[in-house]
Amino acid sequence: MTERVPNELDQLMLLAGAGDETAFRRFYDLTSPAILAFLFRMLSDRFHAEDVLQEAMVIAWNKAHEFDPNRAAAKTWITTIARRRALDLLRSGKRRDGVLHGGQADIRLVLGQDEPSGTTSPESAATEQRLADCFGQLSSDAAACIQYAYLDGLTFVEIAEQINRSLNTVKSWIRRGLDKLQACMQP
Repeated sequence: MTERVPNELDQLMLLAGAGDETAFRRFYDLTSPAILAFLFRMLSDRFHAEDVLQEAMVIAWNKAHEFDPNRAAAKTWITTIARRRALDLLRSGKRRDGVLHGGQADIRLVLGQDEPSGTTSPESAATEQRLADCFGQLSSDAAACIQYAYLDGLTFVEIAEQINRSLNTVKSWIRRGLDKLQACMQP
């Protein structure tokens, strides 16, 4: 395995692992806006997103000494911590309402459909069921990549790092998966 050259965020996290609070503050300043946006997309609630961001950063500070830039980039590492905390919150049921609906709205927009009104009608329930059925027809790789991109808010690069595949492979799986979803959703 080839060693990565640590970027600025990696170097800051390595310094934080040695106890450098100034380096961690800089790391926080550079990463928190993107992580907060990611968490907001995931949770659809600013209060919960900010709370999870705080928890993730505390975990990162406490585990900074465990960070290894050869295993993952610092941005991927903190995003994974934040994502896991957000998923824990979702699984606990404390923030379940509206999250799946919001994620499904994102998928419908990607498929070129109108944004849902926020009310559940028989037509929207049928559309959601049809989307779920179509989603179930995708390969597991395409389905996972689409979920990472459109429900979890990861970039294609972050997905490639997360699943240890090339960027072009991830793009292909997402493009083919979205094409299949769109064809399946056509009346």
